[in-house]
Amino acid sequence: MRRIDTDETGDVWGAIDETFVNQLYDGTFDPTCVVFHWRKNPPNLTIAPFDNADNVDRDKVEKLDVPFARRYVHGGGHGLHVPETPMVQFWYRKPDTTLEAEINRAGRACEAAMESLGLEAEYRPIGDLEIYVGDDLVKVIAVGGGSAHFDDFYSITSGSLIWGVSEDLAMLDEVSSPPPEKFEDKDTDKQATRMSPVEVLLDDLDVEVTREEAIQALVDHSAEELVGTQKVQEASWTDEEEASIEKYRTFFGQDSWIERKSASRMAQQASNEHEIGIAAYKSRKTLQASLILDGGQIRDVQLTGDLYIRPGATLTEPGAFAHLEDAILGLDASDQETIEQAMVEAFETYHIEAPGIEPEHFAQPVIRAANNTQPVTEYLD
Repeated sequence: MRRIDTDETGDVWGAIDETFVNQLYDGTFDPTCVVFHWRKNPPNLTIAPFDNADNVDRDKVEKLDVPFARRYVHGGGHGLHVPETPMVQFWYRKPDTTLEAEINRAGRACEAAMESLGLEAEYRPIGDLEIYVGDDLVKVIAVGGGSAHFDDFYSITSGSLIWGVSEDLAMLDEVSSPPPEKFEDKDTDKQATRMSPVEVLLDDLDVEVTREEAIQALVDHSAEELVGTQKVQEASWTDEEEASIEKYRTFFGQDSWIERKSASRMAQQASNEHEIGIAAYKSRKTLQASLILDGGQIRDVQLTGDLYIRPGATLTEPGAFAHLEDAILGLDASDQETIEQAMVEAFETYHIEAPGIEPEHFAQPVIRAANNTQPVTEYLD
């Protein structure tokens, strides 16, 4: 397979997804590993395809003048991208597997990569790679992924490496405010402080590793684990791919795409007599529900979160979240049993996969949101 290195901003990520999807339809797609080195100035921010845009302060983002985009295929949470956090991403096809299996393969590959460098590592499904510093486990790599359009097409991060120190990483907490439930199982309520740069830890571990050696280890071990090859050839985008990426990248930074999941936009469509309820629930990942209620009945709903789920929404297809939302429209928001059953049936009908999360878990933020309401007019103020 080929390896391509790039130092662009986050909007290119979705453009690469769309370029590869078009190649899949044309029959010209080749498995590809992209190493994102990210542009230095300015840093850039992305949110997941399933995240509530209201969790990011757009005014602060604009004031800081940083590029901001919503991702396309890859799930998870917010990301602040700087050269100190390089990322290894794989696109490939594989039949007869699951999204959970592929993300966990990536985790095992990252674990093997770190151990090949002399670091004692442990992968914690789903998504966290930690290394031992004495008796403590410290997160240094995030893995994750997504799947869209084709059941056997995967976009897997293997992984996002917290390599060096960057003052810019504090910007993540400055501009974003995920639900506090996200940190229920953490020893901090800050996203940036969860990040422990490998470069800093090496002195305590008495190990000498360069950034390039760490990236190469991730590429080599992941290529073998995910794609079954030890042959990774350095390459460049073709002229056609460069043109495609440049054409699509602007779209993923536009308001129409970023606001596709937005509680405030949903509220703007509601009647002033309605109430809005918003709440979150921490399963293995954080789930959030935003409801428009009329006398306790669900008139509109957006389910969001920092999870991984398939089928993924595309530019033309609704995806898993839309199916789950449709399943509970018109229901009594306080009827937990009925809402849970609707979620279970939607999972079965649409073959939904959400690694680490059971269908019934999606009912929890809905029930909580029904007990955390305010008039729509107050929320919009």
